[in-house]
Parts: sequence; structure tokens; C-alpha cells
Amino acid sequence: MAAAEWGTMCFIEGVLMSLVMLLTVNVQASVADCPDDIFQNTDTGKATTVVNWQANDTTCDLLSGSRFSIGSTNITCTDENGNDTCIFTVTVNDNEAPVFTKCPSEHIRWTIRDFDPLLPAVSAQVTWGLTSASDNSGGEVTLNSTHEPGDKFELGVTSVTYTARDESGNRNSSCTFNVQVVVQPPADYIFIDNPRTSSSVSCMTVVWPASKDGENKEYALYYWRKGTPKPDSSERIVVTPQQGDITYTFNRQEICSLFPGDLYVVEVSEESGDAISSVEHWTRPRTPRWISVVSGTSSSTSVELTWERVSLQNLEQYRVYLNMYTGYRPTSTIDLGYVSKTTDRLVVDSLRPGAAFDACVSAVVGSGDMRLESRPQSRYINLGSLRESELLAYNFTESTIAVAWRTASGTKNQNDPYMLHIDPDDADENYLAVFNPSGSLAFSEFVGLKPNTEYKINLFSNLGLILGTSQKTRPGRVANVRPMLVTDDAINLEWDAPTEGDVDSYELHISPGENSEPIKAWGTSCYFSSLTAKTEYFFKIFSVYDGMKSVPQTIMVTGGVTKAHASTPVNVVATAVGTVLSFPSIVLTIGIVILCLKYRRLKNSNDSRATVAVSFNPKEDLTDDYQDSRHYQARIKETEGVDYAVPDVDGSSHMTLDPS
Repeated sequence: MAAAEWGTMCFIEGVLMSLVMLLTVNVQASVADCPDDIFQNTDTGKATTVVNWQANDTTCDLLSGSRFSIGSTNITCTDENGNDTCIFTVTVNDNEAPVFTKCPSEHIRWTIRDFDPLLPAVSAQVTWGLTSASDNSGGEVTLNSTHEPGDKFELGVTSVTYTARDESGNRNSSCTFNVQVVVQPPADYIFIDNPRTSSSVSCMTVVWPASKDGENKEYALYYWRKGTPKPDSSERIVVTPQQGDITYTFNRQEICSLFPGDLYVVEVSEESGDAISSVEHWTRPRTPRWISVVSGTSSSTSVELTWERVSLQNLEQYRVYLNMYTGYRPTSTIDLGYVSKTTDRLVVDSLRPGAAFDACVSAVVGSGDMRLESRPQSRYINLGSLRESELLAYNFTESTIAVAWRTASGTKNQNDPYMLHIDPDDADENYLAVFNPSGSLAFSEFVGLKPNTEYKINLFSNLGLILGTSQKTRPGRVANVRPMLVTDDAINLEWDAPTEGDVDSYELHISPGENSEPIKAWGTSCYFSSLTAKTEYFFKIFSVYDGMKSVPQTIMVTGGVTKAHASTPVNVVATAVGTVLSFPSIVLTIGIVILCLKYRRLKNSNDSRATVAVSFNPKEDLTDDYQDSRHYQARIKETEGVDYAVPDVDGSSHMTLDPS
């Protein structure tokens, strides 16, 4: 191709390309430019919102920045030459929840009126004010609730929740409150909670009922030591209940800086001056100190404890108990009861060899429902174990003897037991067999024995072990301990002598009291005077024979409160006997009684021991020097040939003296 032709063709091609480009620009300029669809939420608290968009070289039927209502709106835009149009959509959503305009602002406390404690308080009908809500959309709001005014509510606290829902489905459940249905305690009911005493402070918490529906806004609290004047109003404590607290039925106020182990009077009144109620209560005493083991008294089965007494004028007594350990954990408690406030030591025996325990001593003030103990002082004690060659009677009563011994692998197996024999042969089982006991100690017990009897016990093993020991059983224990006279300041106890075995005398311990020494009695009764009314007295009674004491029998008697046992009048018994027995039987009975009386008189002439009933009125028959005696004892001197008559003195105190 010639050069001229080539040049002509290139020129034509360039012109054509320029025309194409020009046409392309003109087509683009003629197309309308719309933004993407717009989604937007309403402004807070309104049913509309302002919507902005960007559109180049186009004109829309709504201007950017216009306010749109909830819902979808189509917008049409046209290019600047009017050659083309486009459409986009603006959607306004309502995602704002309704707002509660009325809702109970406080929890509701409803008191059951005219409550009958003999009938169950099932429920109460509770009402409250109108609840309402509104929405930013201005549309209808639907309310739903878990409970409605006028519903019945059970005792206790019930949560009530309202839920508001608008037409867009938005929810609000912020209207929630509690309804508490209560039974109103008596207005004068007041008590003390959580009395506590440390080395530096003694406190107690006063509790009394909240006023009905909380109408009383202030209370005045007074407290003072019993026997001192009530403080004036300048020393009162003003108590303002916590308003709106649904959980309270009672008011609480702690008071401190009190004397430990002292009796206080606490009074609560309305701040306006009207007294509500008062109560007397002890503060907790201080803990005894330095509990320890008396030197040289610890054995494999017993120990003597001692402690430093609490220096406190109002102290009544001490309580002693043992928390027994199995392994590293306490598993049981042995309560040793009460001892007088002058006591600072106690022998604890009949324990298993090698026993481990916490010995605990608490100081005690008050009595009955008002009794209050200190926190216990404790001492961990681990008794020594047995020697390999020792057979030990570690626990024995009037009818049982328990024994223990050390085991060894060469002296036990499944086929050759340890064999025990007791002599005399009057046990329920005279031979006992113990097969392959676990652990380093083995135990067994003979039962059905006789009181006051020396027994010899032998242990055999066919694998090569022979041990022996002896032990005397205790005297029989007393039975049917009963108060025959109970006044505000006196108690007369009676009991039945042991059914088996001889007794020289009886030993009685009383707590609370001033005397730590036991009281001796030769008969089956004992009279205690100069006591304090409405005080619980703890009595422990032992039989004594040949220097050995029985297992104790205990009884708790409250002066002026415990009811005495009534004695059966003799004439009633005689009438009953005469009604039941026929005439021949009566003649035979009289003959037997005469023979018994003759035998008894003959026996009295050979034996100085006799049974005599003694009656006297301690308030009239004793001199002034003995009017305040805590107990009375009587002795009798035998006079040969004298018959002892039993007087029937109605209303006077009496003692039966039974030296046998």
C-alpha cells in the first residue's frame, strides 16, 4: 500500500474514534443518578426522622434533609436535561420501645387483717393504682402483666412485671415491683438476737415488728442494766426504719458497749412517746480462760480438767462437754452437764483408750429460756494408748464392764479368736469371742453383772496371748428421781433406792449454786431451800457404797414452775385394797403384815440400819440461824425397844432416811 493511502486511512480512523467518544459522553450525561435505598430509625421520642442523601446532576421530588414518617417512601429523581429518571426508597423504622407513664414507684407491702393463727393464712387480695404506657409513634400500646390488681397473693414476696408493646413489636418490661404479703406480729413482740461478746466489746441486736404498713417512721430505743434507773430521753437511740425495703417485717438495731454477762432491760417506744414493749436479756459472758489438764491426772481412759474461772458477779455456772474425734473430724458430743460457779476442775473418766477430743467449757448466766452461754474455751486432748501387755477395764457400770487390749498380728486371725472369760459366772455370757479385730485396739463388754461385785477377767489367744485384770462393778443407780415439793425458794427431791445391791449413802450435786462440794444424804430424799424462783436447777445424784459411786441420775427442776409429784393418800390405798380383796384375803394379808412387823422388829434389834420417815416444817421448826440453809440432813440414833412411828403432817416438808 502506498504511503499516501496509509495516511488517509489513519486519518479516517482517528475521526471515527473521536465521534465514538463524543457520542459516549453525551449518552452518560443523559442518565439520572439515584442513591441506594435508605433505611433509618426514628429520632428519639418522635415518629419521624430527617433523611439526607447525595445525588449528582439530578433533581428529586423530595429534597435531601426532608423529615420522613414511619414507613417507606419512594423518591423519583430526573437528570438535568430531563432525559432520564430513577427511583430510590427511604424506609423509616420505629425501633424505640414504649415508655411507662404510670407504674407503682414503690414495692407494695400488704398486711393480712384480722389474722387467726389457728387458721392457715392462704392468701390476700392486693390492689394497686393504674399502670399506663405511651409510644413515640403515637400508635396504640398493648399492656400485659403477670398479675392484675385484685389478684390473690400468697404469704411472702411475689414479683409483678408489666410489659408494654407498640405496633412495631418493640417491648418494654421495665415496670416491675414486688408485692409482699405479711402477717403482722403483735405490736409488743420484742426480742434480742445475736448477743456477742469478745475481749473488747459486748453487743446485742434488738428486734421488734415494723408498724402495720410502715406508718410509724421513727422509734426510740432505751436500754439500761437491771436494777439501775432508766436513762432520760437524751440518751435514747432514735431508729428510722429503712423506707421502701420490701424485705423487712422487723426492725433491727444493734447496741454495744455493754457489760458482759449482765442483765439488761431494753425498751422500744414510738418517738412520739408511747411505749411499745420491753424485754430483759443477758449479754453473753466472757469465755473462760486457760483450760488445761491437771498435772499427773492423764491416763489412757481418764483426765482431770481445770480452767480459770470467770471473774463475773452474775455468773451462774459452767457447762462442760467433749467433742469426740474420729480421725481428724469431730463426730459426736458427750455432754457432762453443769457444775457450780465455784468449780474449776472436773474428772472425766470411762473414755475409750487413746480417745481424742476437744474439752470445752462455757460460762453460763441466766436460766431457762434466758440461759446464755459464752463461747466455749476448748483444749484438744489425745489420751495415751494401752501397753501391749495390758487388759484394761475402761468403762464399767453396776451391770457392765467394758474391756480393751492391744492387738498384734501374731495373735489374731479369722480362725483363732481372742477369748474372754469373767468370774464369777453370773454374766449374760461368761465367755466372749472376738475374731480378728481391725486396728491396733480391740474392745469387748460383759453385761448382766451384779452391782458391788469384784470380777476377774482373763483374755486368751491360742496364738500366744494371755492377759488378766479385775474390776469391781459400781453400786446400783437410783431410779424415779422426782420433785415432791417445789416452791419459789425450795425443792424437795425424792428417789427410789437401787433395786439391787447395797448403798451406804447418796451424793448430790446442784447447779447453779455457791458450793462445789457434793451434798451427802443417807435417805432417799433431800430438801433444798433458799433457792431462786424460776431458776432451772440441775441435780446429779449418785449412789455410794464402799467408797465407789454409781452412774449418776440427773433431773432439771425449775423453782416455782416445775409441778411436784402428788403422793397417793394412805386412806385411798386402803379403800382400794379393801374393795378388791375378799374377807379371807384380808385376814391372810393381816397375818402376813403382823409376821413382817415382828420380823422387822427382830431385825432392827440385830441391825442398826432402819428406815424412818421424818417430817418437819423448816420455816417454823428451825431457828433463825438455819432458815437460809440450802439443804437439810438428818441422822438417827437407834434406841432399843422403841417403835418408830411415821407422822402424817400435812403440808410440811419430809425426808425418808434409808441407811440401807
